[in-house]
Amino acid sequence: MKRSQVSMEIDASAQDVFHHVHDYSNRLQWDTMLRKAVVLPPDVEAGMGVRTACTGTWASLGLRMVTEYISFTPGEVAAVRMTRPLPFFRRFAATIRHKEMGAHQCHTIYIYHFQAKPSWLAWLLEPLMDICLRRETHKRLHALKVYAESHRNASPLESGRTNDE
Repeated sequence: MKRSQVSMEIDASAQDVFHHVHDYSNRLQWDTMLRKAVVLPPDVEAGMGVRTACTGTWASLGLRMVTEYISFTPGEVAAVRMTRPLPFFRRFAATIRHKEMGAHQCHTIYIYHFQAKPSWLAWLLEPLMDICLRRETHKRLHALKVYAESHRNASPLESGRTNDE
């Protein structure tokens, strides 16, 4: 099973960045790897045990991956696992951690694990798939950084305001 990580410093609070990552109503505004992202019924927002479906762009072969949240601590960490195999993926899981680095800055780490299929070809597929996943994950985190930093002053989470105020 292949394991890799990509990290980035983001000039926004860990709470805000966490919110942007798991806000499926706005996910496509920044997520460069997806063309569709939804929370599956009966749920309406991300959380522990919630299933989501994300459909990739052409770069990820347009695959639709259904995942389930297996960890969810707002502002800190969330983890998902793929619920059933896809072409080339026997298993996939990812964790995203946010560590507060000071006022309005966090360190975001995206860790993923996967196992390629067919298993007899994994020795070749996994290194190639990892190169692609690392490149796309870096682009994705950079897009998250740009989005979170551009929405920093407008975020009701950061200022403690609500839409009612």
